Amino acid sequence: NAPVTVFEHRGRQYVAAYSAGNLFAGSPRGDSVWLFGLDGGLEPVEPASSLMTMPAELAEDADAVGGRTVYDAACTFCHGERGQGGHGGGPAFRDALTLGAVVQVVSEGRNDMPAFGGALTPDQIRDVSAYVLELQ
Repeated sequence: NAPVTVFEHRGRQYVAAYSAGNLFAGSPRGDSVWLFGLDGGLEPVEPASSLMTMPAELAEDADAVGGRTVYDAACTFCHGERGQGGHGGGPAFRDALTLGAVVQVVSEGRNDMPAFGGALTPDQIRDVSAYVLELQ
């Protein structure tokens, strides 16, 4: 949640980024500083695919009540109490969302939304996704 800084040293450009634990998921991680040089190139990458799939039988076990607890802790600031959009700039939820689509966005992130796939368990992701569907 910290901005990066760009600087030049001895004619070479760098980007430095501070990385720390995840405040929203309550899981402390070690602090680190990442330094990237901007003098190289990257090969094109393959398009991303879904990191998490939700079989239909697991969707039946979704606990929207438990999902609300996760939502209140990790989603309310950006998406608002009832999914109407919040202070953090998260969009309001729209109709026609599916459980699979919500699971994918929560797991992998999208646009300005961070990915929670590494911070939440699959059960928490399933449950918060079910709660989001109730909000729409």
